[in-house]
Amino acid sequence: MAHRYIRRQIIAAIMMLSLIPAVVTGCAKNDREVGDSQLRASQTLCGVEYCHTGGSVYGQDITIILRDTELVYASYFPWEGTDDYLGDGSDCITVENVPLEEGRWNEIEKAIEDILPILKRKDDEKKGVFRQLLSRIFVKNEDVMDGVGSLSFTVIWRDDESGDELKVSYEIPDDKRFATLLDLMKETAHPIGREIVWYNS
Repeated sequence: MAHRYIRRQIIAAIMMLSLIPAVVTGCAKNDREVGDSQLRASQTLCGVEYCHTGGSVYGQDITIILRDTELVYASYFPWEGTDDYLGDGSDCITVENVPLEEGRWNEIEKAIEDILPILKRKDDEKKGVFRQLLSRIFVKNEDVMDGVGSLSFTVIWRDDESGDELKVSYEIPDDKRFATLLDLMKETAHPIGREIVWYNS
């Protein structure tokens, strides 16, 4: 009888332990949602960054850093709309410190706000060793640095009172509205008259 009691206690303890990760994950998720909500209420969008390195695919690299007043930096290969490229890196274009045309930031800001509700923060630094290992085994199409390519997306917020700035990295959403934002950013860096399509969802 004593053995059965002890066994039941052990099983109950194991079941309780198995619930801890779910509870912790739920709390962390709620904290992040509250934190993002407070962030949006007390801070203003003032910049956005996108970087895609093509890995083994030559010429797919593109970096765009935008602020609310200017194109801070961009590097890209101007192949869109043409098949002409040299293949030796000399056709890579770099642009810096170009003022934004009137109304451009308003469009970019709207495109970011359209996807804010579905954006998920990256919190790799909070992952345990086991989760980090799994994330490298079952790798997503973001932050892959093994020659396959990498993607990163960062939004910059400015505190309305202090003026301090905060960079927040997000996972790139699987949503066509992100394509609208990316086309706007590309058109800002490399204007070729792209048609900007706005999606509802």
